[in-house]
Amino acid sequence: MSKQYVEKCCCVIKVSGTPGRKPASCSGVILHPRSGTVLCTGLPFCRFVTDRELLSSDAEVLLPRSFSDKLKIRVCLSGSRRSEPSRQREVSGELLMLLNCVEFKHTFMGVFQETDQWRFHGDDEDAELIRDAQSLSWFAVLRAGVVVNDNTDRESTPWQSSSSLQKGCPVVACGSPFGSLCLDLFIGTLSRGIVSNLAGEDNAVILTDARCLPGTEGGGLFVVEDTDGVRLIGVIVSPFGWKSNEWIGLTLVCSVDMIFRSVIRCTGVRDPLRGVWEQKEEADLCMSRTAQGSDAVRLPTVCFVDSGQAWGSGVAVSAGLVVTCRHVVGGKSSVSLKFYQDVGGVRPPRENLSVMRVQTKNPAVPLSSDRCSAVAADLRTACLICSVAGIVSSNARDLAASVTYPHLNFIIPVPVFQRPLQEFQKTRNVDVFSVLNATERDVRRVWRLQGAQSKL
Repeated sequence: MSKQYVEKCCCVIKVSGTPGRKPASCSGVILHPRSGTVLCTGLPFCRFVTDRELLSSDAEVLLPRSFSDKLKIRVCLSGSRRSEPSRQREVSGELLMLLNCVEFKHTFMGVFQETDQWRFHGDDEDAELIRDAQSLSWFAVLRAGVVVNDNTDRESTPWQSSSSLQKGCPVVACGSPFGSLCLDLFIGTLSRGIVSNLAGEDNAVILTDARCLPGTEGGGLFVVEDTDGVRLIGVIVSPFGWKSNEWIGLTLVCSVDMIFRSVIRCTGVRDPLRGVWEQKEEADLCMSRTAQGSDAVRLPTVCFVDSGQAWGSGVAVSAGLVVTCRHVVGGKSSVSLKFYQDVGGVRPPRENLSVMRVQTKNPAVPLSSDRCSAVAADLRTACLICSVAGIVSSNARDLAASVTYPHLNFIIPVPVFQRPLQEFQKTRNVDVFSVLNATERDVRRVWRLQGAQSKL
């Protein structure tokens, strides 16, 4: 199967029911599509536990009777059709249990000392969502409504034990940054990385450099094998958002094997994941790793753009032609360019060249997780080349929290500006770029990270 199946394993969980408080959300992994069994982080459910002392006790499992009857769960699923990748389905969900992975908890508390000032938090406005050692080890098992995808014949998501993992193993993380925010843009986001470190019994705690953002908690971490097979290896617990207010770009993951052991230990014959064990040895998921390859060509290549008032990066797409963003040029009629390698056919460094300035996306280009979030980059300036997919325009920034996310970037796909760029090469008429001054409502909504309005 293609990588789209990994995206289909990802869903978003929305939890509500507390008067006066906004709903909480997180990512989840669909373990068994036929039965609708979903696994996610237990943090959003903690506020609904009737006896909060149970969370800090030695309890290993909490059943539905331990939760408020006001608890409401919705499961958001990505579109089932390739032709409509940005359409989501939303179904009701039922909490089967909240379980405590004690192996993860003991290892975590031994490694991450409170004196080291590690902070695992989601929404600072909600003190009950603080990620401390008592809540990070809890995971929720849910049953959603109709989850079956007509296009797949798989009974369950393949997985494997983490005991055989080694540092440096390639992995893929799948989750939805910011939870339920702007689902048509973020649901099923993929991020590549490696296993950075391992700790605990049978590697209960996994550390990866795969870029994850707040809201991806509960998503899946998949190990990529030599045969390009992909298996579920862990559940995202928390991105290392801050240590003493510094972003460090690592992600904490719990071994899915350890979670499954906890389920078996706590439920026995009532095991809601029995169908998952029966499918453990089925064929691997397939994911092409061609994106990791290098198509070494002289053009396109990257250069430094300096307008005197602002600076950024640009992409030399042909001899004498560089693509960058409008805010980098800043209205200047000429800019300085600097190249850090020899580029055949391009004029010497720091010579003024024709520059195309891109403002926004073409609404005719469909939005999907593939186009908007499949290319990973760690940038702190604009307009860097991303293979041949497009140019990076800017980082995402939360103005309310004054936080910049350098691992989440807006990318303008090549098809948006390819035709006017080709026309400009022939005519040198800058008016051909006027079609890029798009101000449609849907375009503004996406760039502001706003979700689609309900039609109800």
